[in-house]
Amino acid sequence: MNALVWSTVLAPTQMYIDPSAVTVAVSSISGIVIAVGAVAAIWWTKAKKKAAEKLHIDANAHKEVEDELVVNDEQK
Repeated sequence: MNALVWSTVLAPTQMYIDPSAVTVAVSSISGIVIAVGAVAAIWWTKAKKKAAEKLHIDANAHKEVEDELVVNDEQK
């Protein structure tokens, strides 16, 4: 008899999945996805920076920078 038929029809109690096991699995998978995404983002940023340096591209060339404003609250 096919094992899949036996496990689903004849013995459904062996198909129980503990909710805490599912929680651990989902947490592990999401952690791995987040870690891979973070590594990819860091790698992409470093690659863009190296490419900009090699091609002599300045990312801040056309940006407008405001003067720094310092306020002292000292009263004499």
